[in-house]
Amino acid sequence: MIADIGFGELLVLAVLAIFIFGPEKLPEVAAQAGRWVRQVRSMAQSARDDLRGQLGPEFDDLHLDDLNPRSFVRRHLWEDDEVVNTPPTASATQPPLTRPASSGPAPIRTGERPPYDADAT
Repeated sequence: MIADIGFGELLVLAVLAIFIFGPEKLPEVAAQAGRWVRQVRSMAQSARDDLRGQLGPEFDDLHLDDLNPRSFVRRHLWEDDEVVNTPPTASATQPPLTRPASSGPAPIRTGERPPYDADAT
């Protein structure tokens, strides 16, 4: 979020801070803000450490970034795609797994209307 702030936006924020707090109080306010940010970071780190301690040794490799939905989906759906799609017992001598011909409806021919399913609509 903070990485999206450009130089112009920082300049506008600095000018606003000078107008709001004045040049005399600005260093004091900046120091207080720095102390507050350090305190929030230390609280977050201690909460993270407490969570890891409560989960036990089986969750030592757990990172909070893994719980982010974007990274979770990326890791479980997009990475190691060839490992997921290849059965672990498959070898070069075994034929690929295919669906039996009797399972499922027959494919629709060109120009043919699909069957109507009242439950699906």
